[in-house]
Amino acid sequence: METGNFVTWITLPDGSEPDVRVTWEGYYEPARGMGGPWEDSSPAEGEMAIERVEFVGDWPEGLSQQEFDALCKDENDRLIDLAWENYHDR
Repeated sequence: METGNFVTWITLPDGSEPDVRVTWEGYYEPARGMGGPWEDSSPAEGEMAIERVEFVGDWPEGLSQQEFDALCKDENDRLIDLAWENYHDR
């Protein structure tokens, strides 16, 4: 597994979009031998997980930890896509 991080934004209930640092852990194994015999080939596989999301600046006033956790859950698919981009851009 490899780890990395990047900065993006997350939309809060008040419409503001503060920066957050996203830490991820993942791996990717490209497909092998897909043009040859099936017993010598394997499809691509990988896994990506968001390990931590934290505000770059101060914690926004009036936002509870529970609300933040729900926002991160709602944004998980977008954050995973960005984590894959960050993984492949390294």
